[in-house]
Amino acid sequence: MKKRTKRISEVQSAKDALKRSEEKYRMLLDLAVDAFFQGDSHGDFITVNDKAVELTGYSKKELLKMNMRDLFPKETLSAFPLNYELLLSGITIKAEREIIRNDGERLLVEMHSKAMPDGTFQSLFRNITESRMAELAALDTELKYRNLHMNMMDGYVFVDMAGNITDSNHAYQQMLGYDASKLATLTYDDFTPAEWHDYEHSIVREQILPNGHSAVYQKEYIRKDGTVFPVELRTFLVRNASGENEGMWAIVRDITERKKAEEALRKSEEKFRNIVESSPTAMYFYHLDGENQLILTGANPASDKIIGISHHLLIGKTIEEAFPNLVNTEIPEVYRKVARNELGPQTFEIEYTDERFSGFYFVHAFRTSPLEVAVEFVDITNRRQTEELNRRNTEQKEVLLREIHHRVKNNLAIVISLLNFQLNNTRNEQLIHIIVDIQMRIRSMALIHEHLYRSENLDRIPLVTYIESLTYMITTAFSGHRVELIKHLEPLDVSIETALPIGLIINELLTNAFKYAFPDGAKGTVRIILEKQEDEMCSLVVGDNGIGLPASSSMDSEKSLGLYIVRLLVEQLDGTVNIVRNKGTSFQIRFRNLIPKKHDGFRKE
Repeated sequence: MKKRTKRISEVQSAKDALKRSEEKYRMLLDLAVDAFFQGDSHGDFITVNDKAVELTGYSKKELLKMNMRDLFPKETLSAFPLNYELLLSGITIKAEREIIRNDGERLLVEMHSKAMPDGTFQSLFRNITESRMAELAALDTELKYRNLHMNMMDGYVFVDMAGNITDSNHAYQQMLGYDASKLATLTYDDFTPAEWHDYEHSIVREQILPNGHSAVYQKEYIRKDGTVFPVELRTFLVRNASGENEGMWAIVRDITERKKAEEALRKSEEKFRNIVESSPTAMYFYHLDGENQLILTGANPASDKIIGISHHLLIGKTIEEAFPNLVNTEIPEVYRKVARNELGPQTFEIEYTDERFSGFYFVHAFRTSPLEVAVEFVDITNRRQTEELNRRNTEQKEVLLREIHHRVKNNLAIVISLLNFQLNNTRNEQLIHIIVDIQMRIRSMALIHEHLYRSENLDRIPLVTYIESLTYMITTAFSGHRVELIKHLEPLDVSIETALPIGLIINELLTNAFKYAFPDGAKGTVRIILEKQEDEMCSLVVGDNGIGLPASSSMDSEKSLGLYIVRLLVEQLDGTVNIVRNKGTSFQIRFRNLIPKKHDGFRKE
């Protein structure tokens, strides 16, 4: 009995030990970092741990109803089936495979599988999705970095701490004229001129080693062919995982063309500065700041001389502070628009006065660069004063000239009155006709002076207006005649030297037509045509459809007084006259209009 009791006790102890071992095994499984799966020989799960639940997204209850194949995409199982036969041979299989979580997400796992003596198998799954993605990203970054530095336009070079070149890109090799294999035998001192060695060593010592990088600096390189050229570079320190200095890399740019451009710009600026400084024209320079204020930034010596104020006292001030009397004018806004390129160059004249200086100025404002405007100005005070004096003198002369024309007209009116007195005291018909003809001629001259007296321009007469007045006066004198007057007159301004002969010619020809072309009160037509032609030539035609001139009439004979007078007047005009005798008489006169041209004065542009 005692032996049986002892045996039962030993069995119970073994069971308790097994239970404790299983509990310990279960605890280890639950605390494991990897997902654990145990399955039978068919692949059905028997045991899973918490990590398996976390990895797959299925509950333990769901997993224990599943087969190992349920975790893998069907397409991968077709291509790479699970090899249980290999497991049974005692080999531990290690593989990377893709599984599908319960939510459909795909994960990459590292899988370790092994067959157990009891015919089951055990698998450990480790999620390597993130680490593999990081590896791929690092590889992609490395490839991009390699492509970038090998293909970029600037030179790339890597040197060890002794200065030996261990890596470079094509741009760097091309810049120096060496291939990669030759560069690998050189140090950066080998193609740096000796005078730069101490400077660059100090950059390494004082910037790169303590700070990990240098500022951008410039030096020179020597090409393989011996030519020296300028470069700009920045160098960075590289340390290994232990923090030890491993080497330095730099981005190097050939700045030969930039140096040439800078030198050309320097010469251009120097030339411009010399022009501005030596220019007799005053110049101010303004900058439009972010608050829409025009700030005076500079001026040339001529500006100080012209306005008598040192520009050093004005620099930094706004235009309104420098020149307060411009506050209520549109000029500052005009300058702002020019600076913003809303307006092109502006030219105008202004009068400026404050307690410091005053005068008239010709101003030209133009944009020099974005938000920058230059203002040139010339003192035209003396010119304006001269112009004002000339204007007053001209006005006085015009007043005097008008008065002269008025008095001439009045004097001619007196002569006409005297002739009227003589006309009233004679019964001689021939004398009466002579006196009337003389009066008509005098009236045509008086009419000229009347027009000039009333005209705005004393140096010219609107010929059409004068002819209209003259013909009205003549037709009024012959109001009983049944003659129609037809006029075609183009606008034409002439001088008094031209208007007087033209008026007398029309007076003679029109009077003769009324007197002699239509005898016994016959009806008829008289035409006056005034036209402008090429080369300042003009045409005056006075014609009628009357009985025509007598055959004995001649412009060269003093017996035909009217025609003789016409010939003399045409000669006075340096013109020509042609008589056409066809269904009446037509006088065709050509003359040159020598009136002075109008000249514009100073105008605002």
